[in-house]
This record gives sequence, C-alpha cells and structure tokens, in this order.
Amino acid sequence: MACTEIITTGGTASASEIYGLLYNAAKAFDSDTNTIWANNGNLPAWLQYQLASAKSMCGYQITVYTWYGLQ
Repeated sequence: MACTEIITTGGTASASEIYGLLYNAAKAFDSDTNTIWANNGNLPAWLQYQLASAKSMCGYQITVYTWYGLQ
C-alpha cells in the first residue's frame, strides 16, 4: 500500500453527535477539504471510522477547524 492511498471508503463513520445533516460524521473522512464534521459544542466529543476490512496504515492527517477558522 502506498502512503497516499485513501483507505476510508466502504466503512462506517460515527460520532457522539452532529451539528446537522450537513456536518455528519462521514464528512470528516470524505477527503473533501470543503466539508467538515461538527458537533453541537458538547464535550467530550468523539469521532470514529470503522473500516470495511482490515487495512495497514502508514499515517493519518487531522485538520482541526473551529468556527473561527482553521487551527
């Protein structure tokens, strides 16, 4: 597997809560920098992705966004 391969396809994203349908958990894993997952501001909050099958990972990237912009 190349380190540039996207492995978050075919699995299931879930979260502690969502801000609305436009901000659902799958948005965090869709590789689209124009979409985000957001919760209602309640803490603690969690986000997870269940892969469709076993995969090897060589890295991951997390981009944090606040209502004030990218952090």
